[in-house]
Amino acid sequence: MKQILVLVALTAVMLAGSTAQATPLTPGQKGAPSVINISGDKLVASGSHTENGKNDQNQTVFTATLTYAVYRTAAGTLDFVYQITNSAGSMDSLERLANSRFRNVTTDVGYSATDIAGGVFSNSGTVVPTQVTRSSGLGDIVGFNFDTAIAPGATTQILVIRTNARSFSTGSSSIINGGTANYGTFQPTPEPTSLVLLGSCLAGLGATAGWRRFRQRKPVVA
Repeated sequence: MKQILVLVALTAVMLAGSTAQATPLTPGQKGAPSVINISGDKLVASGSHTENGKNDQNQTVFTATLTYAVYRTAAGTLDFVYQITNSAGSMDSLERLANSRFRNVTTDVGYSATDIAGGVFSNSGTVVPTQVTRSSGLGDIVGFNFDTAIAPGATTQILVIRTNARSFSTGSSSIINGGTANYGTFQPTPEPTSLVLLGSCLAGLGATAGWRRFRQRKPVVA
């Protein structure tokens, strides 16, 4: 029993250390955005697309450009960074950016008021998110809400999702308000560390239980 408790305690400590974040936004949670310093990050990949948002009647109600990138921090983890510009010719303001496939990673969500290396983003954006959200369950969707809205012709400040992931793949994002525009962006790939640790713990528990059964087995007398 003592060996079992030691294995469980050791795994819990190692899991906590592998996913620690300063102010994580956990699944099902919403709150005020963090101010995140990204000045020391190194650019890994980036892109920019302009799409039309269409309503239920297939009418174009806004045109928005989403610039997105992945940056690596000094610790080796990844920041997923975004900036929205609403076209001056749009009919609607914009109220939400939703980013998919952030399950099984920790997220610190907010914005940066300073520029970032790589020349990808503009430091002239003025619109700040009023709330950040993460969906319940696996925490797949991380969102930025703009209660003051992104008016036609306006640009957001630099939006940041700081994770504990160290690799990434293609993902998706959506800009929403009266219509929806979908964009191919990037998503984190969860580290297998926690799964390996859990598997090691379970293997240890199985070995301990097997040894106890072996010791308790009575010899058979012919």
